[in-house]
Amino acid sequence: MRSEHAVVAKLAEGLRAASGAAALDRIAGELESHFAYEEEQLVPVLNSLIDVPWSRLEH
Repeated sequence: MRSEHAVVAKLAEGLRAASGAAALDRIAGELESHFAYEEEQLVPVLNSLIDVPWSRLEH
């Protein structure tokens, strides 16, 4: 995850320097890919947790 967050930090730097729709589209695509990866990695772990405060919340 740390390496992924380093990638996101570089993308944020690129976003500040980006000019033009193509550059923004590229950065947006890379961020979407990063967030999909994070979700793929974290959701199973979070779903496996049993005794956490949010599992006891009533809806």
